[in-house]
Amino acid sequence: MMKAVRFLLAVVYSLQMTYAQTGPGGVGSTDGSSNLKYWLNASEGIISENKIISIEDLSGNSVKNIITGGIKINPSSINGYDAITFDGIRSGKNKYDQIVTDLSINNGLHPNITIIAVYIPASENSGGVWGDKKVNGGRYIMDNGGYYSDVVGSGAGTLIGVGDIFPENTPVITSVAFQNSSSSLSYVFKDAGIETTFTSFSSGVNSSNFTIGTIGHGHNSNTFHGDIAEVIVYEEVSVFNLYFIHNYLGAKYGIELSSIFDLYTQDNPENGDFDHDVAGIGRVLLDVNDDAQGTGVVRISNPSNLGNNEFMFWGHNNGSLEMIDDMDMPSDLTARLEREWRVSEVNIIKRSIDVGPIDIQFDLSEMEALEPSDLRLLVDTNNDGSFDDETGIDGAVKVGEGIYQFTNVSEITDNARFTLGTVQELVDLPIVLSYFTAEVTSSGQVYLEWETASEINNDYFTVYRSRDGRAWEEIGRIDGAGNSSVALRYSMIDYSPLEGTSFYYLKQTDFDGKYEYSETAKVTVGRTLALQVNVFPNPVTSEVCVEGSALERDQLRIYNSVGQEVTLSANLISKNEYFSVFDFTNFKQGMYYIKTRSVTKKVFKK
Repeated sequence: MMKAVRFLLAVVYSLQMTYAQTGPGGVGSTDGSSNLKYWLNASEGIISENKIISIEDLSGNSVKNIITGGIKINPSSINGYDAITFDGIRSGKNKYDQIVTDLSINNGLHPNITIIAVYIPASENSGGVWGDKKVNGGRYIMDNGGYYSDVVGSGAGTLIGVGDIFPENTPVITSVAFQNSSSSLSYVFKDAGIETTFTSFSSGVNSSNFTIGTIGHGHNSNTFHGDIAEVIVYEEVSVFNLYFIHNYLGAKYGIELSSIFDLYTQDNPENGDFDHDVAGIGRVLLDVNDDAQGTGVVRISNPSNLGNNEFMFWGHNNGSLEMIDDMDMPSDLTARLEREWRVSEVNIIKRSIDVGPIDIQFDLSEMEALEPSDLRLLVDTNNDGSFDDETGIDGAVKVGEGIYQFTNVSEITDNARFTLGTVQELVDLPIVLSYFTAEVTSSGQVYLEWETASEINNDYFTVYRSRDGRAWEEIGRIDGAGNSSVALRYSMIDYSPLEGTSFYYLKQTDFDGKYEYSETAKVTVGRTLALQVNVFPNPVTSEVCVEGSALERDQLRIYNSVGQEVTLSANLISKNEYFSVFDFTNFKQGMYYIKTRSVTKKVFKK
């Protein structure tokens, strides 16, 4: 086993990373510029009521997700994190539980691609988790019993039998790397342990788009029964980078990894369950990742002594990002973050090492304003579990809006805990903000509203908007009331919102220039919701149902085959936030067009 992994490490191609990486575990970037091509995370970017109505691709590539069936969120399904439940029903339904993307993983177009998934099979023969099969061939993973138990579709028309990658009622991480440019180096990992290698070389077959919940769009006899928490697609990712991705996923979902890959150990209960937002830096031969942030707020870069086969991982305990004044801390501090991080600094055989002094950044852009000179980096250098006997490290520099950096830090070593504190006197906010909300209007604009319970010395409010929650732009200002002891309500409309998911926050500035930030509000508008429109049954004999968001159905019109509007001739039977049902009984046989805000659907009246 060890020889196989070392061999793969030596020969699999990878890109050398020289920029901060915000993808899973600190691999790839979420702005669409890297080899991270698709990312579904059931705990982020999903709009759900009774069922899921919108799923955001977190890779930055704006891959469209079209939802069929009635998939739902299963809250805290795996180690406290959400998953998406697929019912596995394979007959008797008009629509099956599937997520159909517009992403191609065709082996002719994308010869080298890696697909990583976290899921729980709910039954024996639980079906397909993902795939692109159309007729023959295709890339997919499936457990459908007998000859089709625990198999991988190679993309070359053959099935590869694998070990138990569908353990019933047990969370599992599978990673399948198709190396179509090589004759023997495609491989399958289960929980970071290599299961098999296989040949996937092929010139490509006719395939569907990448589909989650079955082996390919339309393969309803293979729909998945169970929960899917995360699906990640890379154009190509080295086994070296799988160290970071697997440790991120293993810690997050509480899944025990193969001992070869399990380098981050601070997620273990005896070490304090630092399970969250794990990321890392490291080096193996020519593969180097020396600048990473991952999904959290801590970015570590520029290790001065990062040697071959050496790694540094960090994760946190999920404490709040708030400065609290009754925590354990040195006597000269006034408050510290409730959140703590812990580090594993080891080599490939898990021996403690030292990567040397590092640069460390904290992205606290969602917190109230902090003075860099007042910040103190706290490190539990004697590893006694307390910060009150430590000396805070100063020297923070503000390098961006709400982003603070400490340079050349040598105190953070293997097993160490760290957090951030301040000597700044905490004072009451200039305002008491009751709420700040952002909602999509029926006309596709974003309505922003906030209320203050009281105001002291309040000059003005500034509203900011962001596509990714990192890069922000100002979209407007509104004057404050100065001083007030009564509730006051403010509002603003974003008449030209960003398409898809975006974020808003409020900055309050008082007359002497001091300022505070609100919590972030998130909305999804435009094409992301508009694309999820379904019309059924089709053909129709009497009643037709139009499924889609209320925003998308706001301007619904019906036309006959020659373009005449007949909306008023179709009796609206019922309408809610998910469906509009019309009576087509009096319509003549023929083709009709149902037009929503941005989608036109054909329906045939029998």
